[in-house]
Amino acid sequence: MDNKKIIIFGASKLGKIALTYYGNENIAYFADNDLSKKGNKIDGIEIIDFETLKKIYKDFNIVIASMYKKEIEKQLVDNGIYEHFSFNIGCNNYHRNETFKDSFEEGLNNEVEIKQLNIGGLLKSFDNDLSIKNAVFSGGASGILDYLLIRSVIKRYNLKRYLEIGSFIGESIDCIYDLCDEFLSISLPDDCIYSVKFFEERGLENFAGYFLRDKKKLRRIIGDSMKLDFNSIDYKPDISYIDGLHTYKGVYSDLTNIIKITNMNEGFIILHDMKNGFLRKNLELLNAAYNALGEKYSKNFFCFDESMCGIYVPDKYVEDFIKFRKKEKDKMYSYDLSIKVNKNIM
Repeated sequence: MDNKKIIIFGASKLGKIALTYYGNENIAYFADNDLSKKGNKIDGIEIIDFETLKKIYKDFNIVIASMYKKEIEKQLVDNGIYEHFSFNIGCNNYHRNETFKDSFEEGLNNEVEIKQLNIGGLLKSFDNDLSIKNAVFSGGASGILDYLLIRSVIKRYNLKRYLEIGSFIGESIDCIYDLCDEFLSISLPDDCIYSVKFFEERGLENFAGYFLRDKKKLRRIIGDSMKLDFNSIDYKPDISYIDGLHTYKGVYSDLTNIIKITNMNEGFIILHDMKNGFLRKNLELLNAAYNALGEKYSKNFFCFDESMCGIYVPDKYVEDFIKFRKKEKDKMYSYDLSIKVNKNIM
């Protein structure tokens, strides 16, 4: 969504959850088909009817927050209102108040299914001799298999234009820097409070952006990816890696924007944190990914058994991946590692 204020279509329980999620300051009106609600207010925000919405909708983002989602979508489209969004999970997992916490699970799609691939079999098939450098085992960072996945896909399909949201220290770019011709990193300033606190808690200088230094093929955009106009950056990635804000709102926004600038018939999109550290489904972020991809693209979205990543695969390459969906109970993959320790000094 852009920066216009929101009309929440649905002035009932899910609408109130959406209000808690987006914040009062971002909501202009509620809308509802129940005329008895017209003129009433929820937390000071007026409820309008559909006839009023039709007159003013172009100035706002329309968000459907109702159990009657399909009926409302048809109502909007039948009246020429094609731009609208759906709120069907209540998603900011890190900033809920207690009232919202009680209602959160009611909006969450706990039954979201994932098409899971065996990452060991895929890596062995794609490139059995992979290596990475400068992996930093900091809390919350991508893991070795995540980096190997990115590297193997780039090598297999000879991808040359890489985009990343949420570079942080920069090891994910460093480990594939020899493979691509162009890199674009979109991330918060290295000296932002989150980075400073992260390293302070570990008794370290601020190493944010450390492995992004002196990279001539890299262009950096410093700022909040959720506020960036992606159409203005003039970049068409062959592969994108999303590892930014780990909330529904962050993942949904980043993926929606990446889709805008990607040729979805050619480009890959990899998302981190589709599973948690115990490799269990991260329902909040999975829902964000599936909602952003929509029916058109979610059929080509896969996760992995031993990785936290999910991947969108273009139609032309899907056959290369789905062969690794079969679970082979008598096979377990292991990896030969040779470790060289590097000391990095600020």
